[in-house]
Amino acid sequence: MPAPAWYPTPEQELLLRAALLDRGPAERAWVRWRTRHGENRGLDLASFRLLPLVYRNLAAHGSEDPWISRLKGVYRRSWVLNQSLVHAAADVVARLERAGIPSLLFKGAGLSVAHYRDLGVRPMTDVDVAVPLDRAHEALGLLSSEGMRLEQPRAEVDLRARHGETLLTRDDHRVDLHWALLWQPGPDDEFWDAAVPIELRGVATRTLCATDHVLHVCAHGAFWNPIHPVRWVIDVCTVLRSAPGGVDWQRLVRIAGERELTLPLHDALVYANDRFDAQVPATVLEQLRAHPVRRLRRAAHRVAGKPPSLSRSTGLALVFLDTYRASARHHGERTGPLRFVDFVQHSLQEETRGALVQRALRSLLGARRPGAEPEADVVLPPPPAPASATRTPDTLAL
Repeated sequence: MPAPAWYPTPEQELLLRAALLDRGPAERAWVRWRTRHGENRGLDLASFRLLPLVYRNLAAHGSEDPWISRLKGVYRRSWVLNQSLVHAAADVVARLERAGIPSLLFKGAGLSVAHYRDLGVRPMTDVDVAVPLDRAHEALGLLSSEGMRLEQPRAEVDLRARHGETLLTRDDHRVDLHWALLWQPGPDDEFWDAAVPIELRGVATRTLCATDHVLHVCAHGAFWNPIHPVRWVIDVCTVLRSAPGGVDWQRLVRIAGERELTLPLHDALVYANDRFDAQVPATVLEQLRAHPVRRLRRAAHRVAGKPPSLSRSTGLALVFLDTYRASARHHGERTGPLRFVDFVQHSLQEETRGALVQRALRSLLGARRPGAEPEADVVLPPPPAPASATRTPDTLAL
């Protein structure tokens, strides 16, 4: 059976080795990648996003590779852009907390503060902030009244069909406001109860505990995406290596079973173990593998990891159907064909049922929606100018 499309490509795996392994194996992997890649070829955005961590790892080992200054330029660029984004996010978090609405950072910002501990190594295009489900409408109203706006305006936000909305600040920074921490509907109380305190630019908030970060990263990485989701590998390995108290493996297995996420968690951890010695206990992998999985959930997992095709377009209905049924159970609602259509319509942000039908037909016929194209290749910048009196340190702490 071919590897899922969300597994790293061979070239991406070389970059991951350069970013995560000790000096000898890391330098050999980097030289192999650099030799294959050549001087002037562009590279995909997913690979480009790995370069800041490659820089930090090689620089920490004292590498004198001829490309090290170019990698440093990529790292500096990431640090500067992330600083601006985090400044905007801290303002959002402060507004929520002042209003008595609890906030929780996860994905890039939460991982950067709690585990990477460096704003330069994980490039971000947005910040993900969660609020409790019962405070979501209040949070949306508060932020809208203070100058933020929905990226895709709509008359009403359906909290059941979507797990979050993208808001834009006055400076057009993107903040994803979530009221569900996982795409698979279910109660999030346990995640909030186990959350750990952190600070973002002096503003007190919280993030997922290490165990829940592992679950979240694996669950969200197991989807095909036009921009390859390869960062789940470095996120998982970084959390496992940096968590002060380690990971509560039995909690991880239990919650994955309750939320029907044992398949993506198992597949991701097997890869991390086989390629990067992630030190996941064999008993944990066996428990995940042996956990019973419904046929619909197993089929949905296979479909979600496939690249675009006619069979995937048809099979995505299984993903929506499974998510819809879980949402109905979670919210205590009855199910029905028209309710399912409405759920899919709101999930895909289509204004009418007719627009949803047209989108489905385009997908079945192989037509591509505007904006669905993968981003253009990125070209590495030239080496940065010599350091001046305002020299940026090699590693910049938060």
